[in-house]
Amino acid sequence: MDDAKDGGGSSMDQSVERSRIVWVVFALTLFWFLAVPFLVFYTELPAGVGRWDLIQRLGAMQPSEVGDLLAGMFAPPAFMWLVATVIIQSQELSDQRKELRAANLAADRQAVAMAKQATSSEAQTRLLLEQANQQRADRSDAQANGTITAFANEIRYGGLNTLTVVDDDEYTDILAFTAVPNESEESCIARFRDQLREAQHEIFHHHLQAVPVYSARRWSNILNNLVADFEMMSPGTVQRLEAVGIEEIAGALRHWIFQKPTGDEGSEEGSECPSG
Repeated sequence: MDDAKDGGGSSMDQSVERSRIVWVVFALTLFWFLAVPFLVFYTELPAGVGRWDLIQRLGAMQPSEVGDLLAGMFAPPAFMWLVATVIIQSQELSDQRKELRAANLAADRQAVAMAKQATSSEAQTRLLLEQANQQRADRSDAQANGTITAFANEIRYGGLNTLTVVDDDEYTDILAFTAVPNESEESCIARFRDQLREAQHEIFHHHLQAVPVYSARRWSNILNNLVADFEMMSPGTVQRLEAVGIEEIAGALRHWIFQKPTGDEGSEEGSECPSG
């Protein structure tokens, strides 16, 4: 803003100065054309030459002589106007350079301001993104904690606490999970995982037929969805879920408990799936 005011004041001063130069040259030109007749008619003439003789001599001049006379009369004013034109043009070029410099400075300042604004917008966008990610992680963590609690209760008191197999029409429980008072959810699920490994080993190495556990598929889908959402959870929650083997339990519920392998078919399926 201050540069713009200075530029405007300087331009006005230059305009006044150019006008002054024009008026000075105009005054000199007018003085010159008034001085020439004075010099012609009021200077002392040689003896025997009158004013009228001088006028007659002017009328009898040859065209070349008239040209020389006019050149002599107009050369000084023309030179003065040429000098004035050069001075005015140099001042105009100087003004243009100053205006161009001011425009470049304004453009640089605008570029700096835009860069600062872009940096500020980027920082604000990053902050909003971090807040959104944190909110999403909080929701995912809350959902994961609720799922873990419900799954632990299903293990303790629901349909997953017992796994029964049929061998020669005899039903045998190979997994009978017993709840421990005041046991944490992580410890409960970890014990269930370990017993599940032993149960799946019994089923597929002795070609047993497992009685379907109807809640197994539902919980397998729930736990698989939980694993798929790991990237949206906080690192602490992911570490907690990985420590109890949620992904392993989800696979076991789908591939070992819900399905009912028999005979060689069970042996083939057991060979395709990892052992505990």
